[in-house]
Amino acid sequence: MFVVGKQRLYPLIGRRLRHFIPGRTDTLVAVMAVDDVVKSAGGVVVHHGEEAFTRYRNRWDSLSERSPSPFLTHGWLLAWWQAFGRGQMMTVALHGTDGALRAAATFQQAPLGGLAATANDHSGDWDAVAEDDAAREELWDAIAELDIRYVTLRHLRAGEGSQRAAQRALGRDGFRIHTVAGNRSPYVELPDTFDELLGGYSRNLRSQLGRRRRQLEREGELRFRVTTGGPSLDGDLDALFRVEASGWKAREGSAILGDPSSERLYRQFAHALAAEGRLRLYLLELGGTAVAGDLGCAIGDTGFLVKTGFDEAWGKLSPGLVLRGEVLRASIEEGLRGYDFLGPDDPYKLRWTEDVRPRVTVRGFRGAAALPGMTWHRAVRPALKRARRELAARRPRGDPPAPGPGPRSGMIPRRGRPACWASPTSCARWRSPGSAARSSPSRTHPCGARGGSALRSRGSITGRIRRASSTGCWTTLARSRSRPCSFPRPTGI
Repeated sequence: MFVVGKQRLYPLIGRRLRHFIPGRTDTLVAVMAVDDVVKSAGGVVVHHGEEAFTRYRNRWDSLSERSPSPFLTHGWLLAWWQAFGRGQMMTVALHGTDGALRAAATFQQAPLGGLAATANDHSGDWDAVAEDDAAREELWDAIAELDIRYVTLRHLRAGEGSQRAAQRALGRDGFRIHTVAGNRSPYVELPDTFDELLGGYSRNLRSQLGRRRRQLEREGELRFRVTTGGPSLDGDLDALFRVEASGWKAREGSAILGDPSSERLYRQFAHALAAEGRLRLYLLELGGTAVAGDLGCAIGDTGFLVKTGFDEAWGKLSPGLVLRGEVLRASIEEGLRGYDFLGPDDPYKLRWTEDVRPRVTVRGFRGAAALPGMTWHRAVRPALKRARRELAARRPRGDPPAPGPGPRSGMIPRRGRPACWASPTSCARWRSPGSAARSSPSRTHPCGARGGSALRSRGSITGRIRRASSTGCWTTLARSRSRPCSFPRPTGI
């Protein structure tokens, strides 16, 4: 156990001082009982194990509401630890002189003397909970003085209190800092009415939302409902997990039902939210069967999307789009003022908002023993990623078809597809003709062709291809997302 004085943190083994820096503290309290330390002097205490963390439940959730996120709640952190934690859970807690919890953070011990945040790919956020910025900075000063070689902090909110406080504290104590950009989570401000919200979107989105809903209603009885707890909770979770595993997530092995630890995490977390009155499990049912669903919650005046999914058998009718509209309507009617999509900025989220809240991963390395890890993260790993992307771009994707007499032999592609003699994916991926050229007249294709009126799609298909062929690139004149076509122009046109 670690015991701390009024200002600074010092690891103790029994009553012996393990790590001491002269002149860095005013008071060092070395007593046997942690409660006595908290009551008499205040300061920072480092606990090991779940039992100590459980004692902070009520005060922890009270502090987490100051920067609301489902991934900072006591229920999530405990469920996450029981599903994915390694070794002993480590809680660094800052107490006031009255014994009240002022700030705290949870960690897990990493190999070779490191420290890591209790977060992984399932976590959309990680942070310390604190009553104010002063308490947060004092906590990070104490964490930086722990006897550790490196620290990994995933999913910190970029530019906010903990990122700045952590980097300042770690830098002062000799850590070399490396920051990597993470997810950019979309966020939408909610107005007073749903009609006002829809009024801010495009006519296309509004019409599509109504049209898809009417199409679903023609297929059977369409019902939207919300579960906040009760005896039906486990059955509704089963329905949500089944829908979430019905498509690409199951094929890629990332569905909740594909991993027992993931299923345990989300079930336990859902029950913890229900016990606190924060759970919002949304289901869109067609004929009594769920076709889309969300695992969400409401903390303070903000709604959060934790997990979502839809039945791909009904994908052509966009049940996910209809569900999202109903969820936003229900959030506004509940009185929420914001909705955080969490996770990455997927296209279906960006249909509803352009505002994003970026996350970052902060790594700190201290001492010569940490140099290999710092070199790996700062130089070797990025270089390997770049090399892998370049190899993937150069890898051939099928043999080009044999040249024919000309476009009348069926070799003219459909609108919006590559018009080179190579296989479609070996040249580039394209939008429909004119969509990028008209909106970005100054955009230049890698082969030298420019957008704008000179390359605007007009006239016959053959005419468009002839105008494009003058640049030496056989495409349908839209924005390139990879390397340009390198196959020769056919003759006879």
